[in-house]
Amino acid sequence: MKHRFTHLEVNEIANRLQHAATVTLRLAEEGVRVLHTATNKQGTVMIVDRAPPGVQTATKMVYPNGRGGKTRVLLAIYHGCQLQWLEDEPGEKPVPRQKPDLRVVSHA
Repeated sequence: MKHRFTHLEVNEIANRLQHAATVTLRLAEEGVRVLHTATNKQGTVMIVDRAPPGVQTATKMVYPNGRGGKTRVLLAIYHGCQLQWLEDEPGEKPVPRQKPDLRVVSHA
């Protein structure tokens, strides 16, 4: 059975989306690009390309990036919305592997 939204839920979602649009404009003025926005009953989450200047950040998650370093998922609350973005910590440069010698060796 499909979920039917009440008028209150529809109005709440519409208000959150309108607020997200306003926050998107504020972020654009600071040179931050919004990549994705999602809203639900808990609030609005916006994926951005970087942190806006002057916000306090927290680390949500850290995982290996496959290049010897780590990728951190950071978040901050900005005008009532949760912002999230990625930061890479470079690892050591990988040592190039030696190519195997595939020449045919004849034993005479």
